[in-house]
Amino acid sequence: MNIYASNNQNQGLFAILFIVIGVLVLLGVLGFVLYKFVFSRHIAKKQLREIQRKYNYLSGMLIGNDGQYIHRLEIVSRTNILYIETYEHFSKRFKDIHDIDDNFALNKIKQVESLINNGHYKGINEFIDEARKAVTIFEEQVNKLHKDLYEVIKPEEDARKTIHSLKESYREVKKQFYVSQNDL
Repeated sequence: MNIYASNNQNQGLFAILFIVIGVLVLLGVLGFVLYKFVFSRHIAKKQLREIQRKYNYLSGMLIGNDGQYIHRLEIVSRTNILYIETYEHFSKRFKDIHDIDDNFALNKIKQVESLINNGHYKGINEFIDEARKAVTIFEEQVNKLHKDLYEVIKPEEDARKTIHSLKESYREVKKQFYVSQNDL
């Protein structure tokens, strides 16, 4: 009887062990499926949003701030011939960055966005890396242009602020004169 009881216990242990291993395998497969079809898609969408946010900021800075600086250089170059060459140089750089780097980064982002919208997640990490590299190159170009433009515009900006403060002082003196004019 002891032999049979021991054999039944072994069979029970094997059954429990088999069930535990089966559950672990099932949980592993379920975890892999969840990662493959849910979490990886969520991660890809999140990475795309980050890339888009960075691109939108840089594009706005290029078109907004740097475009305004270019326009100010154009206005200055109309009255000061020393700035004509500077304006042409920066205008060409701006156009090159806008037409080449901006469009390239935008196309890479649209490519990733299209893959995500169509549900083609296989190999999407390569496309995300390409889009990230394109935006990084775009970022370097925009930041360099912005820094260089700021260095050129800064003296003009400082002069504009000085002129504004002098005009305010002049208005105050003029106002004081008109108020005190009758006292003389």
